[in-house]
Amino acid sequence: MRSTFYGFDIAAKGLFTAQRQMDVTAHNIANAHTVGYTRQRIIQSAIEPGNGSKWLHVATQMTGGGVRILSVDQIRDAFLDRQFRNKNTEASYWDTRYSTMYYIEDIFNNLASSYSISALLGSFFGSISELSKDPTGGAVRTNVVETALSMVTMLHSYYDQLSALMTQQDEMLVAQTLRINDIGKQVAELNESILKYELSGYVANDLRDKRNLLLDELSGFLNISYQEVLCGVKNINGQELSMLEIRIGGDLFVDGIDCHTLVAAPDNTIANDIWVAEMLKKYGDPSVVPPEEMLHTVRFATGPNAGSDVKITNGALRAYLDLRDGNTVDVQGIPYFKAQLDKLAAALVGEFNKIHRQGWSMPYTDNSGVKHDSITNVDFFDPSGLTIDSIALSAAIKESVNYLAPSSVQVVVDPATGDFETGNNEIALTLYKLKDAIDIAVIGGFERYYNTFLAGLASEVGHARQAAEQDMMLASSLGDQRMSVSAVSLDEEMTNLIRFQQAYNAAARVITAIDETLDVLINRTGRVGL
Repeated sequence: MRSTFYGFDIAAKGLFTAQRQMDVTAHNIANAHTVGYTRQRIIQSAIEPGNGSKWLHVATQMTGGGVRILSVDQIRDAFLDRQFRNKNTEASYWDTRYSTMYYIEDIFNNLASSYSISALLGSFFGSISELSKDPTGGAVRTNVVETALSMVTMLHSYYDQLSALMTQQDEMLVAQTLRINDIGKQVAELNESILKYELSGYVANDLRDKRNLLLDELSGFLNISYQEVLCGVKNINGQELSMLEIRIGGDLFVDGIDCHTLVAAPDNTIANDIWVAEMLKKYGDPSVVPPEEMLHTVRFATGPNAGSDVKITNGALRAYLDLRDGNTVDVQGIPYFKAQLDKLAAALVGEFNKIHRQGWSMPYTDNSGVKHDSITNVDFFDPSGLTIDSIALSAAIKESVNYLAPSSVQVVVDPATGDFETGNNEIALTLYKLKDAIDIAVIGGFERYYNTFLAGLASEVGHARQAAEQDMMLASSLGDQRMSVSAVSLDEEMTNLIRFQQAYNAAARVITAIDETLDVLINRTGRVGL
């Protein structure tokens, strides 16, 4: 037989549950605009009769015991979380790559500028054309040397910009490695806090939101995988608890409450010809370079994989590494584009010197009164400067513009009159023809090669932009799907608030009705006629 006060207990449970539902609703409303917050819902179930039996007569069976709160759960889709983070890794790679590739293109593709490579090559060969018209003119010769110097200076400037950009990629690699460590440590701390909180049998929803937000950020830096693993600890309800484990390329990064930190370690074995060239200039031997000037490799600093390279296959860090070190058709980075221009510089030096050495210089008398005869086999460019950072005029040309050799025959001066008796412009004409040559080894022709270089660069930039836009659009779409599941809808919460308020009022009314019933039973039963 039921207790006289059994209904009170049922109604009280309903009252308490409605209160908790309104509390959770208020928490959702308060965090409607909190970044990373996941809406929460109370999971409840009916309480079965305490001593009922299906074999009892229906008149004697007890009713259920009301309602119990099982948990306060987050409304979150783990599958969408994984999809978003995987796509976020790809989008971050291409977005990082595109922003740098666009800057590289801007360096070389400024066709409207008089200081672009195309314009400088045109000016240089234009000065050679003027030299062919007046091979003995001092002003014309000076113009040839000055335009050549301008071209060489600008090539050096392009190299400096590429070198600075490469260093920037390395600096970003170091800075983001520190941020990755910071995220890993925060996740490990949150794992510990969540474990301690959930020993009580409750779920640490708000702490889990913070951890999920960190996972979203971490997925942009590099390729990660993660899962909840049992930790051998049980809560007061006897349920075994778990902690988040994060791996990078299969190697443990966050293992429960431990974070195996990374380090961007100095490494002078990196095959980056820009860095090697700089170190050769400074130290003569890259193996003696001090650590502060070395490029960096990301390695594990602690944990079971300490000292081994981190397997970075995607994300912003992979983009920085590819841009800094990429020197193949498949992985086009700063060294690759620099190498393409080195071919142009090497061809210019080689082809120009080969023809120029066949010519004869102008005889002249220097400021000290020393007479210099017409000579041949003179280099215009330094033959050892075959890259955009080392290209330079030869020592002879730097000494005097008269060492320009436009004539195919020796030039002789009449000692009586001081006039040139011999000489021609055939070498100057041959040099000018290099401008439109199409049979130069490796490059074909200067202008065609450079235009092909620009087209290839533009194609790579376009590919990076398209991939970035596509992946970012997909990541955004997945993010919207996540939000549709987990974000707070104020309209929905206000509707729920009204529902739970009505449930609370109804439970309170049940208590009032039972109280009135018991008042009749206790105070008025047996008092007929009074």
